[in-house]
Amino acid sequence: LRLGTRHAGPIHLLLTDVVMPDMNGPELAAALACQRAEMSIMFMSGFDKESLFHPDSPDRATPFLTKPFTAGDLEGAVGKARAVESMAQDLVTRLGMQAG
Repeated sequence: LRLGTRHAGPIHLLLTDVVMPDMNGPELAAALACQRAEMSIMFMSGFDKESLFHPDSPDRATPFLTKPFTAGDLEGAVGKARAVESMAQDLVTRLGMQAG
């Protein structure tokens, strides 16, 4: 959290483990997202997504990578997360233009 807060440049993607001491991944993501609106988020864990998040949790919609993973798995997951983020930004732009 301290590193993300102090970093002067943009943070394009926060890749964080869900289970950590002191602060879990969703808490870290929420704390940084308040300061970094441009930041995409991806969670990773050795546990399956279904066992970590309640079915109604908005965190279930966050891109997720199961450990262990290969460099190829990481590349694919990051690419997919960036594509989803890009589509979401395009939709917001289009909706904003239609509303105005």
